[in-house]
Amino acid sequence: MNAALLALALGAYSDHAAFLLGCHDGDTCDMVIHNGRDSWSQESIRFCNLYAPELKEPGGLDSRDHLVDALAPYRLLVVRIPKTRTGRERQSFGRVMGWVMTPTGLVFNELMVLERRGRLPKAGEPRCPLEDRPNKAHPILDLPGEWKTRKQP
Repeated sequence: MNAALLALALGAYSDHAAFLLGCHDGDTCDMVIHNGRDSWSQESIRFCNLYAPELKEPGGLDSRDHLVDALAPYRLLVVRIPKTRTGRERQSFGRVMGWVMTPTGLVFNELMVLERRGRLPKAGEPRCPLEDRPNKAHPILDLPGEWKTRKQP
């Protein structure tokens, strides 16, 4: 089967339930993601189409802390992992590229840009296809309400 047809048959992306472990900087976080059935794995997720300052650069610590504060209230997240034309996961330096969102559709990749804690990719920098971008609440997680809501203070 042609690789392009195989990718279309497999879908251009896969969605996974995820739990946050911690963030390295403003565009990379360690998460435990659900791979189907009872399978979970720890992955370093590089946020698609977001370039945040490195920790040693001006604004780097602030960007990371802001991302941690934004993600921390959510017990459960969704990671959308775009696929290449051959059906494999997109990667950047061994990190899995992904869109990170809440089950209700808040996309943190874009939130960080809107809040000026990171920027969009420049010409020539790796980027994820915009057609894979989440654009609404996510139906995959039909879990009890306490999994989808913010933690209470």
